Amino acid sequence: MYFDSVHAALSMNGHGAFVWSAYGITLLVLAQLLLWPWSRRRRLLRELRGEQRRRARPSPSVPTAPSVLPTAPSVPATSSVPTAPSVPTASPGPAAASDTEAS
Repeated sequence: MYFDSVHAALSMNGHGAFVWSAYGITLLVLAQLLLWPWSRRRRLLRELRGEQRRRARPSPSVPTAPSVLPTAPSVPATSSVPTAPSVPTASPGPAAASDTEAS
């Protein structure tokens, strides 16, 4: 064995505090990496079960308050959307007609 006693293994010639703390921190991080997804899954499943219970519960017969926000006016289904006015195209003037005849 490398060390004569347990005390010598723990102290490691003065370096034991650094070595064992590194091992401890590594084990804590690995445990957290394993436990966080597990606990998150449990919490999510618990929240989903609660949500399903709330949705399955019959709604209370208490009237709801009317909305204070105005609603948008309804548009009849037969209304047509106005289109942009058509722009008349310019016809060639007398100068353009005389130029084409001259050539």
